[in-house]
Amino acid sequence: MLISISLLTTSCSTVRPFCATGNTLGSKVGTAQVDYLFGVIPLSKNDVGIKKAMENGKITKVSVIDVKYKWWVIGVTAKTVVYGD
Repeated sequence: MLISISLLTTSCSTVRPFCATGNTLGSKVGTAQVDYLFGVIPLSKNDVGIKKAMENGKITKVSVIDVKYKWWVIGVTAKTVVYGD
């Protein structure tokens, strides 16, 4: 039982720098996130795009964009993180 629980809660994360501009690193952070079952079936209708992350963080001038993935046993969480002002 304990092994089953630990396998279901185990995950691995990766961060991939997506884009960097010449702008200074801003004080705001915006995120957009969606979970996928088996890596392909979205569990919500969330928008995980850059524009949505900018809107969520009220960012108009982008500095850096990262894309983060957190893999779990039966799926993945994709998260776009935008830094700027």
